[in-house]
Amino acid sequence: MIEWCGIIDQAPLGKGRPRATMHHGHARVYTPPATAQWEFFAANQLRTAWGDRPALEGPLACEIVAVFTRTTELLRHTKAHGWKYSEGRIAHPVKPDLDNVIKATLDAAEKAGIFTDDKQVSTITASKFYAALGEPAHVELRLWRTS
Repeated sequence: MIEWCGIIDQAPLGKGRPRATMHHGHARVYTPPATAQWEFFAANQLRTAWGDRPALEGPLACEIVAVFTRTTELLRHTKAHGWKYSEGRIAHPVKPDLDNVIKATLDAAEKAGIFTDDKQVSTITASKFYAALGEPAHVELRLWRTS
């Protein structure tokens, strides 16, 4: 069922709120620099993985799995029982909000030319975790056509 799968080899980032400044009496709205840099890097990785295929058309479904680096607390040992926390992935119930991670990931995929507009995505399944032991931070993106 999975039509395409891509990996972004960097820690997930939630899309930052747009910023506004005044320049010669006119408002200028821009994406925060950290978000723009993350989307640029992610789009380049996805573009390389996508290759020269044409953009997907029609309604799409996607799955996004955001995997964050473990905190120091999650890497603790206990003398009696070894690892204090599970060695597998652990739910990530803190910031960034999952909806902002989804927005940044879909914007990067659109910039990579995988689809022409993120409005094509009609179904999303998303989750965020702390990495399993030894697993690097990354974002997994899976896309497939829906009818």
